[in-house]
Amino acid sequence: MDVDHIVSRKAYQYFLSINFPHLQPSDIKELLEAAPSVVIPAEMHRKFSQTYGGRNNRARQLKDASDLRAAVDNNMDALKPGLLEYGFTEDEIEGARRQLHELHQQKGLYK
Repeated sequence: MDVDHIVSRKAYQYFLSINFPHLQPSDIKELLEAAPSVVIPAEMHRKFSQTYGGRNNRARQLKDASDLRAAVDNNMDALKPGLLEYGFTEDEIEGARRQLHELHQQKGLYK
């Protein structure tokens, strides 16, 4: 199993440094370690994630950092076929999406 940060850790780091320039590096590190994530099979992560390995280029990171809500939806949309193939139901997937949005909202990252 892999922990998949939704949005990617690097996009989240850009978001924090752009929107909260007063944060100290130690604060950013702490926030990154508590970033919303999902645990998915490693093979699914490699095959379906928009941000796995070399797919998470700087352009994608900056785009995702500019709109975290859209990035969550885009990341979940990319994972959805693999999650369905693995046996998750539509309701379970959409429940995970709602939980990710709620976590981001609770952290004050978007409304």
